[in-house]
Amino acid sequence: MKKFLYIILTMFISTLVQSTANVKVVYTLKNASKLEKIYKLNQLPDNQYRLVIPKEHLDEQLEKVEIFTPFATANKGDDGYWLMHRGIYGTFRHNNTQWWHAPQSTILPYYAMKTPKGSFIGIVEKMRWEFHPIIMARNGKYEMFLRFDIARIGSAYEDISVLYKKFPASADYNDFAKYYRQWKLSTTPELKTLREKAKYIPSLTKMVESMPFRLGHARKIRPENERKNYTKETEYPVTAHMPFKKALEHMRWLKSEGLEDLSVCTTCWASGGSDGRCPTIFPVCVEAGGEDEMKEYIAGTKELGYLIGGHINWTDAFTCSPDWSLDIICKTVDGGIGRSGCWTGGLAYQVCLKHLSNTLLPKDIPHIAQLGFNGTAYVDVFSATRPYACFDPRHKITSKDAAEIQRKIAQQLSKTCGGFASECGFDHLAAELCYINYVSSFMKHYHKKLPHAVDGFVPFWELVYHGYILSNPDKITQNRGDVKVKDKIKSWLRLVEFGGRPIFYGINKRNINEAKQIYNNFKPLKHLQWERMVSHKKLADGVFETSYENEERTIVNYNNTPYNLSSSHVVPPQSYVLLKANAQN
Repeated sequence: MKKFLYIILTMFISTLVQSTANVKVVYTLKNASKLEKIYKLNQLPDNQYRLVIPKEHLDEQLEKVEIFTPFATANKGDDGYWLMHRGIYGTFRHNNTQWWHAPQSTILPYYAMKTPKGSFIGIVEKMRWEFHPIIMARNGKYEMFLRFDIARIGSAYEDISVLYKKFPASADYNDFAKYYRQWKLSTTPELKTLREKAKYIPSLTKMVESMPFRLGHARKIRPENERKNYTKETEYPVTAHMPFKKALEHMRWLKSEGLEDLSVCTTCWASGGSDGRCPTIFPVCVEAGGEDEMKEYIAGTKELGYLIGGHINWTDAFTCSPDWSLDIICKTVDGGIGRSGCWTGGLAYQVCLKHLSNTLLPKDIPHIAQLGFNGTAYVDVFSATRPYACFDPRHKITSKDAAEIQRKIAQQLSKTCGGFASECGFDHLAAELCYINYVSSFMKHYHKKLPHAVDGFVPFWELVYHGYILSNPDKITQNRGDVKVKDKIKSWLRLVEFGGRPIFYGINKRNINEAKQIYNNFKPLKHLQWERMVSHKKLADGVFETSYENEERTIVNYNNTPYNLSSSHVVPPQSYVLLKANAQN
């Protein structure tokens, strides 16, 4: 304890000398005692500031660290809002409220606030995987702060570093997103626009012009309420609902129905079907027809003019896997086993990517390439959750290390399989991603009722990454069987407002007309996928304008009455208009 106090005091004195603004840092120790110190931000050019807490000051005695800045405050009734994650925000309308989301779902490492006294964005540059922002109001006083969970990892593996940019009160989320994108480009020079990526990823041009479509082949029928481990002897049988030969006939039917441009993500094709025997991939699911029939299905789909890529799961492991061993599983800091859910293969465990990259991947990646895919390789949840840390001394890695391994895997797949894709908006893979299925699932979770502190969503993620990564806003804006959307018109308009690309999880005779309608509705908008989004704003209640780098704009009207944009432009009720460059309001 004395050593810890000495280190904290030394840090306090050394930072005092080179600063301009006070920051309160609260250290909570494992014995529940707290230490509170005031630090100074290091001033940088152009109203930028940086806080650095060296890693040697973040040892195993700590439970958590919280950072409070004087400019991340507001009062009830103030104009403005707080902002975090994919673009979730809340206005200052409560006496008492709070909201946060766990670090494993903090898809972008920032938090921001707009207030009458000024605005700011803070970007967590280091220890990015161990933090989450929190908004809290007590007696009408709002405070936004960062919390770092040190106990989860034992002690810090790098400094805590937070970059702040202060803006005038007139700034808004468009300015914050522009700054975030500039920061990302400066720290990740490999990040390229879709136009630039298309020069070295041949399939990307066709991908931008197409509608994504997922087609599964086989799965185990496991009782939903059964949560247990299975072995080769006790696992449920695999049932092929769409064998590869039938799948090719299905693709020919889709072509005959006029769906010319599809980008197919073929799923549930590995050993055991849908998440059946992960991380084992090969042999290809024999119940669906095996590898030879899968190759025929891939080749036939390509002949139809479609793109086709394969879905892969290198995140979960099941005890029924032929490659199962506790050696491949992530261990927690206290020696426990990392768990990740329960799927058709049974209880799932976290795979250590360091171990996997030295064992299965060197043979699996070339084998996947030999199957003949011409679309992107899709690795499940790589961009949907915090990369798994592993504390097994034989293959120990931090979440930061795991993120770098994910990047290397993505780069290998891009070279061998025609691009890389994944699920959500974690942007450590931004340079490698061609598309993601959806940015986050916040809208789905909150579509019936927003949390007490929350007012809604703005397309912050899209203002940063539209034109770099193809995306869909949320599960609620996808056409999939497990999400029931009563108001499909509103869902479509949200897709337009956020510049999204529609996706179908299965197209069959029951929904073919809906798929055709969405496909045809998307045609006038798909060229915008190439463009960076430059601004988004509210024109009136229920009316929003989204602008792109080519100077085109969409005006979305959620209302039941027309919106008169100008004497020459009226936006019909529950519809949108696309205005070309130089169109007058």
